Amino acid sequence: MLLLLLLIIQPCTPSWTLRAGERIALQPAAASPYPPSSPLPLLDLCAAERWCALHGGKPSHLQAVYRSLFRHGGSLDAPSLQLAGLPRALSHQLSAAFTACASRVVGVVESTDGLKLLVELASGRRIETVLVLHEHASTGGRRCTVCVSSQVGCARQCSFCATGTMGAVAQLSAAEILEQVWLAREVLAARGERAELRNVVFMGMGEPLDNFAAVSHALRGLTHQSLFDLSARRITVSTVGASAARIRELADAAPRVRLALSLHAASQPLREQLIPSATACALPALAAALDYHALRAAEGCMVEYLLLRGVNDADEHADELARFCAARAAAVPPRAAGRARPGFVNLIPYNPTAAGALRGYEAPSEERVRTFHARLREVHGIHALIRWKSASGQDANGACGQLVVEQQPAARSQLA
Repeated sequence: MLLLLLLIIQPCTPSWTLRAGERIALQPAAASPYPPSSPLPLLDLCAAERWCALHGGKPSHLQAVYRSLFRHGGSLDAPSLQLAGLPRALSHQLSAAFTACASRVVGVVESTDGLKLLVELASGRRIETVLVLHEHASTGGRRCTVCVSSQVGCARQCSFCATGTMGAVAQLSAAEILEQVWLAREVLAARGERAELRNVVFMGMGEPLDNFAAVSHALRGLTHQSLFDLSARRITVSTVGASAARIRELADAAPRVRLALSLHAASQPLREQLIPSATACALPALAAALDYHALRAAEGCMVEYLLLRGVNDADEHADELARFCAARAAAVPPRAAGRARPGFVNLIPYNPTAAGALRGYEAPSEERVRTFHARLREVHGIHALIRWKSASGQDANGACGQLVVEQQPAARSQLA
């Protein structure tokens, strides 16, 4: 019991490096969510560091463990850990205390451009994770983008989104977020898929900034040179903009990580109609937070705009969106090394969901989408792209806004 208490209250004191220039400002670690009888997830970097400090381990020992797992396909059995360079006693203790991955894939659905994984957590709760496979335009090599979930369900209840119909079920831990990327690697390897795991986007189930501490710790694991070793520029955190304060905190904690804002309407009344939680963060406060983020990150955010037939796809809506984006670009002052790069707009034709069907939502015609896009670019000079591929997972119900696990099995433990 004393050891468990120490594990809970001892602060996380990282003493080993991330990628150069990509340090993530750590948020306070929450009390340990792991039952005393269960093994600790190795991908909880803070838990691993605390455990090592209490058991006489060194940062170099953890480096060796992660290197063995990530680079050489090792395991957590004591002989493998000794081969990786750990002392015999420490290797036996660590092998008994940790598991490489506590989550598991219980279902795989194929789509034309990727896979959707049904992932069961150690708690017994389930989430969905999407793997988007694509060819690199210049090299032709296969690449994979992993779309991770940050919560079980979501409290934001966006009117077009299937995930919001679940409500807020549970927060994911940092390890549970990272385990989705780990499982994606395993699934790709098992299928003989030679795609490079290139990008991670927090665009799955949940509102990432509602689980800010866990997401921040997950960002550290994704960029850590001994773990996933991803460039922060290849990680995107998406938010519906429910909290201006959280956007500022993200800018301070991880300025090199990209930000995506699900805007969907550039007028407050229409935005509140589509995103009920927008009442808590009016557009002026949201705009100020985005400007702060652009200054810290030296880069504008990506604006995601879901196009709904007859709701937000008229020329007047394009003009409102253009004015909002132009004001964000103008708010970033010149710098000695040039201006911060402006953001851009992703236009996403609506993907059908049961939640949207109740409101009569439909996707606009291709002609209307192209007209909206042309008005942004040619009339207003806004950098905008039509994301036709956002619909590529529709055949697996894995496209934008379609992720949902309607029935959760009874939780196997007290994990939240």
